[in-house]
Amino acid sequence: MELTQNVGTKTLLGLITAVLMYYWNCFTEIMIILFVVLILDYVTGLIQGLLNGGFSLEKAWKGIVKKLMYGVLLIAALSVDFIIMYMAETLGADWGMQGMVGIAVCLYLIGTEGFSIVQNLLLIGVPAPEFLQKIFGLMRDNAGKLVKISEAPKDSDTDDYT
Repeated sequence: MELTQNVGTKTLLGLITAVLMYYWNCFTEIMIILFVVLILDYVTGLIQGLLNGGFSLEKAWKGIVKKLMYGVLLIAALSVDFIIMYMAETLGADWGMQGMVGIAVCLYLIGTEGFSIVQNLLLIGVPAPEFLQKIFGLMRDNAGKLVKISEAPKDSDTDDYT
């Protein structure tokens, strides 16, 4: 039983929060929060890997590259915002919504990284309620240690490509 993130829910919450952050003029603060959350996720991931024997230098480098690619995604989102603002200005329209795509992407990434931080903390051993452990696909083994719930093995005799 592996947790699948509900992209639709995160996107909707991100859009609603983006509208509120726009009206509260908090875009810079959101970017700072994203930066902090990215660092926290990387650090908790490293600690979790070291404590649970899953550390790999290759994974660590992939994590850094992934975090850097978030910057590329954010630049793309801000470019879309610029195009929207430019087109609206060219057409003489002032719809009053500048930076919405960038804010939405920042909030989506904060949600994704927050999810990962909580999962890392649970695997490190930070106490959490049982329902939260189940949400993240974790269970306690006989020694009381949290372990990921593995997916059911597939029957190798059948080729199910659906």
